[in-house]
Amino acid sequence: MLVQTGLLLAVLAVLSIPVLVQVPLLDSVRDGAVVLTGMLYIGLTLSYLVGVRLLPQGEWLLFFLLLVTWAADSAAYYVGTLYGRRSLAPRISPKKTVEGLVGGLIGATIVAYAARWSFLPEFSSLDALVLGVFLTLAGLWGDLVESAIKRSVGVKDSGGLLPGHGGMLDRLDSLLFTAPAFYYYVTFMGRVASHP
Repeated sequence: MLVQTGLLLAVLAVLSIPVLVQVPLLDSVRDGAVVLTGMLYIGLTLSYLVGVRLLPQGEWLLFFLLLVTWAADSAAYYVGTLYGRRSLAPRISPKKTVEGLVGGLIGATIVAYAARWSFLPEFSSLDALVLGVFLTLAGLWGDLVESAIKRSVGVKDSGGLLPGHGGMLDRLDSLLFTAPAFYYYVTFMGRVASHP
């Protein structure tokens, strides 16, 4: 409830900008929409990390989510760099390849099985397979969305805090989509016990 209250207050504040400032209405409404979208894009999606952590066995679920997401990203990068030939989304992200996606799927699934075996026996083998694929595709979608946003405003990197890495948002873009996907999978499928 606290997250919803914070989001509600933020939405109301942003929507009140045209009433409070002396700038042309079109500019203030457009600027408010950009701010609101950014808040929801980052704040709402990343809040699911807290939701995962608050579930029973949340620390292990969060660890699983991070490991599988990072395995997919890393395997896709390395396989795509070494073997990538066929472009996956040339208009949005020219360096992403079909081969990289396959590498990400394989890497994430292997890590999902290893994590299941190591510390989350509540997950079945089918859960590990489904989550390896599901989180890879969700992470890819998040990466493509963030790339589309950057291309639409004509920037290469989302920030300069991490030189050579495209910015902090580039490090988190996969988690923006994998965190909600994982949370809903775990809660709807009832894959965790009610108490650790």
